[in-house]
Amino acid sequence: MLLAVPTPAVVVQRFVDAASATSDAITALLIAISFMIFFADAISGFVDRHPTVKMLALSFLLLIGVTLVAEGLGQHSGSGLHPLIVEGHFGHGGS
Repeated sequence: MLLAVPTPAVVVQRFVDAASATSDAITALLIAISFMIFFADAISGFVDRHPTVKMLALSFLLLIGVTLVAEGLGQHSGSGLHPLIVEGHFGHGGS
């Protein structure tokens, strides 16, 4: 059996690709943090003025917490919501 050994050019290209992906992730994270800081007061005021939205947000947080604790204890829900909640990909279907 032959083993494929990457050439130095391939190794360098993989490193450049990984560095690019890392810088993209850092940029996206900084943009997301900036948006959260900028809109925190407006969203907080909206939630304070609408108790129904507050209850919806709290129930969603409770759902996430219970699901993650159950997963941590080895109890798999099988509902298909866990990958959606953890990864945040409501359109992609998760794993």
